[in-house]
Amino acid sequence: MIVLMDVMEFDHVKFLGGLLVGCAGSLFTFQGLAVFFNRA
Repeated sequence: MIVLMDVMEFDHVKFLGGLLVGCAGSLFTFQGLAVFFNRA
């Protein structure tokens, strides 16, 4: 039971981490595209 809880907790943290990384990556990508178009 404790192991199952640990796995669920790890998945939850991994999901939140992936969400944060995804949001940050999207922001950086949009910022990079904006800079690229401004230079063009």
